[in-house]
Amino acid sequence: MGSSKQLSYCLFDGLQWNSSRGLGRYGRQLSRHLAAMLWHRQDYPRPAWRSGLGRVLLCEVVEPIWRELLRPDIALYPHNVLPFVFLSHRSLRVLVLHDILFLDCNNLNAGNRYRSLKLRRSLAQADVLITVSETSRREILARLSPHCPVLVIPNALTHSFDSPAKVRASRKSGEFRVLHFGGGSPTKNTKQVLKAVALLHSQGVNLHLELAAMSGSRDLVERWRHETELPEDAVTVLPTLSDAELQTVYARVDVHCMPSTGEGFGIPVIEAAMMRIPNVLSPIDVFHELIGEDAVFARSLDAEDIAKALLQCICSDTTDMVQRGAAHASRYQFDSIHLSYAKPAFGLLEAMLHSNAKKGSPSYAG
Repeated sequence: MGSSKQLSYCLFDGLQWNSSRGLGRYGRQLSRHLAAMLWHRQDYPRPAWRSGLGRVLLCEVVEPIWRELLRPDIALYPHNVLPFVFLSHRSLRVLVLHDILFLDCNNLNAGNRYRSLKLRRSLAQADVLITVSETSRREILARLSPHCPVLVIPNALTHSFDSPAKVRASRKSGEFRVLHFGGGSPTKNTKQVLKAVALLHSQGVNLHLELAAMSGSRDLVERWRHETELPEDAVTVLPTLSDAELQTVYARVDVHCMPSTGEGFGIPVIEAAMMRIPNVLSPIDVFHELIGEDAVFARSLDAEDIAKALLQCICSDTTDMVQRGAAHASRYQFDSIHLSYAKPAFGLLEAMLHSNAKKGSPSYAG
């Protein structure tokens, strides 16, 4: 859409800019999408406050002050919350709400309590919501009933995953390696994965579990390993990995296992699919959105059914399934996401600005 002036935007991503995965990566992808729109980016100094309190201070005090000084046309918040305080300048307020899993009463850690407390006010202040999947959009509309547009811009594969690996790494004969991106959150279901691998080990199946995203939670992993009676040499906690290092891990594993109780998206699912690695997944809607039926879906979230799904996967010929899975995953290459989702979404923001369709203006229709 043409414009008489170059629009300006600021990405207020102070809670997550150091993260190489998840919210931080999505924020960087938004930057790439916005750069392709040829809008003017306004940046602000961002101190490296890593503590929870420091990040809250950044979101609630530092970023609002800089928004007032910079006065961007569009203020984007890619980390599930808007600041409590808005002063005089009326930027178009765009909130990225990745999912609503933090509303789960069984997952109310300190960060999620903060997000949950702020949610209703954030919804009241937002002009537009962006989320990462059609499944998340349906859940947001059903549970929160926001009075503003809810747009979808999915996560995209990083450039290194645009093409599948041509050569698989060799592995120890008779051993099957399982990759799982774990976490302390109940939604990741990591303890049940350890229990499932332990069950198969007790049946004589030679599995080795590679745990990613848990390098800072080794004590928790060790406690769960003892509780599930998984042998020490059957699990490896991986360090923090670059995309290139992660590709090396995918190239040596046989299965990716993600039996989550809930996800807003599921980046490892499409990464594994592009790397021609079969997925063992929980039967939740977003995974069907990403991969169709081309995965082995556990019947339930329990360790026994996860173990059965893993055994089915390693004992079956998955060649055709992984080929179809790669076709599903190829839809999430960055250029495809930009043309199909990001460009239309940001075009709508541009139209809203040109029509002055913001909350508080007579033309705003929600």
